[in-house]
Amino acid sequence: MWKTTLIAVALTCALTACDDPADEVPTATVEEPTEAEPDEPTEAASDEAAEADSDEAPQPPGALVIDTSASTFEFVGSKVTGSETGHFGQWSGWFDLQQPVEQSTVSIEIQMATVTTERDRLTQHLRSDDFFDVPNHPTARFVTSRFAPAPEGSGDATHLVTGALTLRGQTQTITFPATIAVTDEAVTARAEFSIDRNRWGVSYRGMEDDLIRDQVVIRFDVRASRDSG
Repeated sequence: MWKTTLIAVALTCALTACDDPADEVPTATVEEPTEAEPDEPTEAASDEAAEADSDEAPQPPGALVIDTSASTFEFVGSKVTGSETGHFGQWSGWFDLQQPVEQSTVSIEIQMATVTTERDRLTQHLRSDDFFDVPNHPTARFVTSRFAPAPEGSGDATHLVTGALTLRGQTQTITFPATIAVTDEAVTARAEFSIDRNRWGVSYRGMEDDLIRDQVVIRFDVRASRDSG
């Protein structure tokens, strides 16, 4: 029986687009924690996770507000048999623009209950404990800690962005290439990279004959007008 299933999956891949979207983008690096994590979460760890979900970085005076109507923020997950794109209906953020740009700060907060896909059943599943566990972790957040000039060979990326990504109550520090532009009218930033979802406790594997890939593509193209501060 299992041989028949594997043959069927192989034939599906031969006839459909089964490429891994994460293969086409750089992988974000994740800084290892300085101390070993416990095998099981403690009560204190649970409290810290709750605080991570609720503590929003204060917006500095004069920060430029991201125009979400002129911006995009989405993710792409995939299985052997195909991929799905997810969007968020409610999210917000700001640029605290400084000179030089490397001293700036960016903060983005996402309301996870507003995640949507083209399939309602998948949308509801993403909100469950198998994935984002929205009832217990209603927000996700990314706050930058540093910018550095992108090294040679980074394509059109201008900077390497490092920051704390909090998802499902867990925070990891990631670094990825991004293209940042500052004009008299606006500040824009765009990036496309992948992360290993397991690092944030999103470890649902899917069906044995159609496993969900670990790498998820994150992509954004955001804009903040200079007159929005």
